[in-house]
This record gives sequence, C-alpha cells and structure tokens, in this order.
Amino acid sequence: MKRLLTLALSLLLVFMLAACGQAETDHTENTLAEIPEQFILIEGGAFLMGSPESEAWRGEDEAQHEVAVSDFYICRYELTQAEYEEVTGSNPSSFTGEYRETTVEIGSFFPNKFGLYDMHGNVSEWVWDYYGAYEPGEQTDPTGPAEESLRIYRGGGSSDTIFSAAAGPVLK
Repeated sequence: MKRLLTLALSLLLVFMLAACGQAETDHTENTLAEIPEQFILIEGGAFLMGSPESEAWRGEDEAQHEVAVSDFYICRYELTQAEYEEVTGSNPSSFTGEYRETTVEIGSFFPNKFGLYDMHGNVSEWVWDYYGAYEPGEQTDPTGPAEESLRIYRGGGSSDTIFSAAAGPVLK
C-alpha cells in the first residue's frame, strides 16, 4: 500500500511539473486576429476633463480633473440605425416620419486626426457611461457610476443647442 501511495504521489508530481513547463498561451494574437478591419487603434494618453470654475454655464457636476485612458479600439464609422436594428430587432429613434430632421450618410465628412468619421454633429452617440458628477483627482480608465437611471450621450446632434456643443478633449 505504501508503494502504491508513493507511486501515485510521484505521478502527480510529474504531471504538475510538466504542466508548469508548458508555455503560457498568448491571447494577444487571437484577440488581434478578431479585430474587424474598420476598427482603429487609439493610443492612450491623458487629458483634462471638466470645466474650469470660471467658465460660463459651468455645472456643479463638472469638476476639472486629469483623466488617463489606456489604448483602445473603436470603429472608424458610427453604427447605423440599420445595423442597430439588425442586432436588436428594434428602432430606438423617437424621431421618425417625414418631419424628422435628416442626417447624412456615414463618412460624408473628412475624418478627424484619429481617422474617425462624424464624431461631431449629425447625431449624438449614446455611450456606455451612466450619468454622474466628475470625481476630483486624477483617474485612470474611469468607468463612472456602476448603476444609475440616466445614460450619457456625446458628440452633439441636430437637436442640440450650440452652448452645449464641445470639441472635446485633446490627448497629450
């Protein structure tokens, strides 16, 4: 019995050592192969977010602070309503019919310096973040509140007033 136990422990040790000797799988190659052609790598950086206290119409929830963002991929074109409907099966627009304001085809304007089209104007982008006051102090890849009732939209659309439009941050 003692020999059987020694043999079993020896085999277990051999299997454990063999497993430790295997190369770690490189998931980067698989991930990069799955990135669609229309996606562009945006290199991370830092920028100043929020408004200075001296700015006219500044809200109490706009504390100015530095934000660092890691590298990420984004599609060079906005998602179209047809693409949205294809995935979700519904039309999210509350502006339909002959009286809705018209939009332009994606890619109608020159791209910005990152190679992204239509980031300002045309339609607003509904983004992942929930609404929440900006936290003071430096932040890296902030995600905002975990749960709230209001989502954020950015970019500006035809129904936005000019004082609420902004060019956005410049990465440094």
